[in-house]
Amino acid sequence: SYFSSSDSCEVNTTFKVDWKGREYSFSLNVTEATVGTLKENLSSRVGVPKENFTIIGFPTMTVQTDHKTLQQMGVSQDCRLMMVETPHHLTSNRGQGSSSSSSSGNSRYRFKMSVEGLEYDLVFPANNYVRQVKSYVESTYNIPASQQRWEGWPPGTSDSLELRDLVLETPFHRLKVVRRQEGASVGSDDEFMDEDVLESPECSSSVTSAQRPLMTVGKSAEENVLQFLQVFEERYGGVHPLFHIGTLKSALTAAFNVPADLKRPLIVFLHSDKALTGHLFCSQVICSESIAGYIDQHFVMWAYDLTEKRLQQQILTECQAIFGFSGRKQVEMYVPDKLPDDCDNKGSERSASVRCVPG
Repeated sequence: SYFSSSDSCEVNTTFKVDWKGREYSFSLNVTEATVGTLKENLSSRVGVPKENFTIIGFPTMTVQTDHKTLQQMGVSQDCRLMMVETPHHLTSNRGQGSSSSSSSGNSRYRFKMSVEGLEYDLVFPANNYVRQVKSYVESTYNIPASQQRWEGWPPGTSDSLELRDLVLETPFHRLKVVRRQEGASVGSDDEFMDEDVLESPECSSSVTSAQRPLMTVGKSAEENVLQFLQVFEERYGGVHPLFHIGTLKSALTAAFNVPADLKRPLIVFLHSDKALTGHLFCSQVICSESIAGYIDQHFVMWAYDLTEKRLQQQILTECQAIFGFSGRKQVEMYVPDKLPDDCDNKGSERSASVRCVPG
C-alpha cells in the first residue's frame, strides 16, 4: 500500500482530489505511487470504474499515462487535483438517442444546417439542449427564437430535450430554419415551439437563465476555476483543452517553472456570456478534438469568466500585479467588447510578455 503509516509518513505527500463537489484526501509516496495507483484508489472510494474518468490539474501538465509516478506529474504537498468524467462516459446510453451517440463514437453531433437559404456545417455537444441550438441561431444569425421556423427535427422534439435524447442521423443531421413572417400564426404544420420560448424571448440568449454562471463573485480563485470547468462541461461536453486548476500565478508556474524541455506558453482563455460569439467560439473552436489536442500538447491553458464587472476588475488587478501596467493594458483592450479572447503569455515566470489574440 502507498498510504501513510507510522514508518513512512515522512516521505508521503498529502493532497486532495475533487469530485462532484466532494473533497477526497490522500497521503501517498509520490516517488512510488503512479497515476494508475491513484485511479484505482479513487475508483474504490467513489464507485466509478477507472476507465470512465480522468484526473486533471497535475502541475507539470505533461502527457498523462497510468505508469507515470505522481512525482513525475508534479504532485506536491497540498496539491489539488480534480476527477472528471471522460467524454465516452458522458455519452453512455440514454434514451432514444443512445444508438446515434455510440455510433458516432464521440460526445458531439454534426449538423448540416440551412439558415435562410445558406448552409453551414455546425457541431454541438451531445448534452446541449435543443433550446441551446435555437439560442445559437438567434445570437449568431439574428433570428429570434420566437420567429424561428424549423424543419428536420425528429418527431416529439421539444426545447427541453438534450440532443443525445433524439434520434439523429449520422454522420450528420440536416436541419433547416427560416424566419417566421411578422404576424404569422403558429399552425399545426409548423415545427414545435415551446411556450416558454414564445412568452420569454429573453430566455433565448446564448446562456439561458437556468444555466449556472461559469464563475461566481466572492468565491476563491481555485473554487471558481473548478466551477468554470464543471459548468463548461455541462454546456459544451467533455471534449475541451485541459484547464489549469488554480490561480493565474500557479498557471504561470506550471508553464515556466519547470525543466526547460517541459516549458510551454500559457494561454489565458477569457470568456463572457454577454459576448455574441462566445457560444460559437466554445462549441466550434475550443471543443474541437483537433484543437483541444493541439493545445494540450503545446500549451498550458487557464480559463477565466469576465461576465461580471467585479470579476473583470479582479483579473485586471491580478494581471497588473504579475505582468505590470503594460500587461494589464493588453488585456484591458479586449474586456469585454472583443471577447472571446486568447492571451498568449510567453517568457519566464518573472518576465512574461502578453499577446492577445481575439477568438
